[in-house]
Amino acid sequence: HDPTTTHTPHIPPRTEVEAELAEIWEKVLEQPRIGVLDDFFLLGGHSLLATTVIAEIRGRFGVSVPVRRLFETTTIADLAADLEERIGDPADTEEHDEISALVDELEQLMGDRAEDLSDGPQPPSGKPSNPSAAPNE
Repeated sequence: HDPTTTHTPHIPPRTEVEAELAEIWEKVLEQPRIGVLDDFFLLGGHSLLATTVIAEIRGRFGVSVPVRRLFETTTIADLAADLEERIGDPADTEEHDEISALVDELEQLMGDRAEDLSDGPQPPSGKPSNPSAAPNE
């Protein structure tokens, strides 16, 4: 039996992640109306297109998925399930540590700025301050 002639019933995306993946596959494979049980490789996908799909996933979802994962989960339904786990687990995002560090730095900067503002308006450098202005404490 030839797997390329097997007809899989069309099952439309059921979740937001499946819908996003279907949109990516339709764009990359240049095929309309891809169902969640359609096989990427039986639809004409190959390793080069798989890398394009993975790049699109990273761009849309912000998570890194190894290309081999598309070879292991060849349907949108399976890939979406894997992706939803990765999205739900921040440790799987490559940028997680960098983003956490940036958030910490931003919170520190905002805290410093809030302290500056609570001291009242600061005179421009080079001009004497107004001694009658009492700082707010």
